[in-house]
Amino acid sequence: MRHQTARVVITAGLATAFAVAQAPHSMGNYDLGTFELGGHTIDLDAPGGGPGGGNGAIVATRANRLAPSWSLPKFDIGTYQEPDYSMRGMFQQAHGQFMASRNRYQPMASVGLALFPNGRINGEPGSFDMAMPTFDANVPLVLSTEGYVLVGGYYKARHYSFTSATTLADETLHAGGIKLGFGAFLDENTLLEVEFRPGIYSDADSTLHSEDWDAPSHALVTWRESDHLFLKFGLRYNEIYADANVLPYIGLSWDITGSLGMAGAEYAAEDSWRLDIMFPEYVELSYWPTGDTGFSFGFEVDGAEYHVRSSSATGRQRADLRVQEVLSYLGFVHRFTDTVSLNVRGGVTLAGDYELTTGAAGFNPIDGTLDQTFFVQASFGIDW
Repeated sequence: MRHQTARVVITAGLATAFAVAQAPHSMGNYDLGTFELGGHTIDLDAPGGGPGGGNGAIVATRANRLAPSWSLPKFDIGTYQEPDYSMRGMFQQAHGQFMASRNRYQPMASVGLALFPNGRINGEPGSFDMAMPTFDANVPLVLSTEGYVLVGGYYKARHYSFTSATTLADETLHAGGIKLGFGAFLDENTLLEVEFRPGIYSDADSTLHSEDWDAPSHALVTWRESDHLFLKFGLRYNEIYADANVLPYIGLSWDITGSLGMAGAEYAAEDSWRLDIMFPEYVELSYWPTGDTGFSFGFEVDGAEYHVRSSSATGRQRADLRVQEVLSYLGFVHRFTDTVSLNVRGGVTLAGDYELTTGAAGFNPIDGTLDQTFFVQASFGIDW
């Protein structure tokens, strides 16, 4: 047994010397990490005289006795892998920090539900409850080290339940379609993104016509002024504002505490504040006490135009209705794992512009400013 232990120690010492010899001279005091050898876990950073202070001490006799560590690279000599030279891997090496830091964390796909109880339109009788199920997916496909295409889909339904005091029957409005776009780096600090979202915006009560289709779109340039500040400008088309379908985008993403650094490539840094603005649609201030948990306070404007039909008794006459909400909210996001997250928001509708109609000729639309009401929203996110 004594000779077997000696062989393990001698082997560990030789492996340590080999690892130190292979380490880049520029490593300085960076962590060298751990590796597996003969059922033992070797820690190159244990106190000693090697670079980084390590002498290759044996810190455990079973690899599975150590909890995973996100700060120390862990590898097995028998399964050591070279850097990822795939197109995606090289894109991440070149622009990973930029892509992660330009916006606050958003999952690649999410499914959720929002509830707006007892909504009222100023000056109009009655009220309504609204339930809003949502789905959103964004899948970037890397084509080169400097660009990618974006594919995905979206769906949002607005189910209105009106009280008997109104002249409207219950209605469900649908907004859903596909996402198509691309991103291209003009240089290492400048990203151009273009996205089209063709889809239906309709009550879908009968055969769809050209009026049921719309294609919200935008073109956005994001410029990295520093590692902690991204400036944004562009042009967008959608139906959120009734009299201004085409408006400029002006915004920024600012790591206020300057603590994201390289951590932005995967998670927000601990104890960090950030500000994300995209006029004319949202403003949000968020605080991240840990790398995977965030709290937010913000304002958002949401809305669209939908094509509707009247009842069959009135000949399925057609018209457009408009909805808009100005929201103020408190939010919470938590990543349970690298792949699953939860996002919860709650707040009030500060204002909004509603013009509801059945589509029937001669019908007097219900329109006006949306009164304040509470709302709550929850969604689960998935990354891969």
